[in-house]
Amino acid sequence: MRLSKLIISTNLELIYSPNMEPGASLPGLFTQTIAALDSGNEQALDHLLTANPALAGMRLDEPTEDYFSHPYLFWFIADNPIRRGKLPPNIIALAAIILRHIKLHAAQTLPAQLDYALGLVATGRIPKE
Repeated sequence: MRLSKLIISTNLELIYSPNMEPGASLPGLFTQTIAALDSGNEQALDHLLTANPALAGMRLDEPTEDYFSHPYLFWFIADNPIRRGKLPPNIIALAAIILRHIKLHAAQTLPAQLDYALGLVATGRIPKE
C-alpha cells in the first residue's frame, strides 16, 4: 500500500464498527483511523484510538525516500503531501483527540510528532487554504 495510492472509503459502515474484530491488524486499523480522520468522524477516531492505544505512537511501515517516510497518524492532519485536497471542518477537534491519545499512550513520541506535524502544516498548501 503506497500512500499516493491509498483510497479510503467515506462510507464509515465499511471501515468502522463498534463491534470491530479484536484480531484486526494494526496496519489495517491504522488505515481505518486515517479514514476516520479524513471523514471528520470524531466518534470513530476516538473509538479506534481507545480500543487500539498502540495506534497513537505507531508509524506506518511505508518506506519512501521523501519527506513523508514512516508517518505517524498525527502527521495526516496536514494533508501534506496532498491526498484529499481538503481538510475536514473539525480538524482542530480531530487533532485534539489524537493528541490526547498520544499523551496517554505514546508520550515519548509527542515532541517528534508535534514538531514534524507543525512543519507539515506550515509548509502545506491545503492548511493555508
